[in-house]
Amino acid sequence: MTDKLLNYHDLWDQIRISRSYVKNLVKEGDFPAPRRVGKKNLWFETEVLEWAKGIAPSAVQPAPTIIHPRTFCDTDY
Repeated sequence: MTDKLLNYHDLWDQIRISRSYVKNLVKEGDFPAPRRVGKKNLWFETEVLEWAKGIAPSAVQPAPTIIHPRTFCDTDY
């Protein structure tokens, strides 16, 4: 079985952390280092998922929800 390679956008979809935070974690040795393929940094999906299992769930941000402000027409009378 081959391991899927993730670019940064795929990585964002998986764990929702910023590019700068990923760079800092890699620099500190706390996140899997990317592999350089051409001009792209790519991560092995299994390494990223293993890393995500080892951190607190609150450290990974959930997908943002859109909250629409109430308008005058939305008020209950």
